[in-house]
Amino acid sequence: MKRYRKKPVEVRAMWFVRDETKSLLNWISRCGGKATLSPDGKHLAIETLEGTMTANSGDFVIQGVKGEFYSCREDIFLMTYDVADEQNEDREKMCAMEKIEVDYYRYRVSMKDYNEVFGPENPPS
Repeated sequence: MKRYRKKPVEVRAMWFVRDETKSLLNWISRCGGKATLSPDGKHLAIETLEGTMTANSGDFVIQGVKGEFYSCREDIFLMTYDVADEQNEDREKMCAMEKIEVDYYRYRVSMKDYNEVFGPENPPS
């Protein structure tokens, strides 16, 4: 039997906790994913490449290298991943900035949307 080592790749992830649920759902949606919160707010049904996966409160939701979303139990996540960047990114803007930059240059986004993400003090060049 051969042994294999996981390739070092960076992923984006958010912790599924009650205080961050709205930000988590917005992030998934803005990045093209689909997820539905259960009525009690303790479970998240995430559309993955393999079908629907359930994330439980306390799990991490990961955006993989192909832009796909999936959940990972907290203990497994903490054993598998380290923080790649100590800078505190605004999680709400992670994909929105990328999408709006592309849309702006394709003339499909309003200045109102652009200003909400980048701020009026940063006009496009």
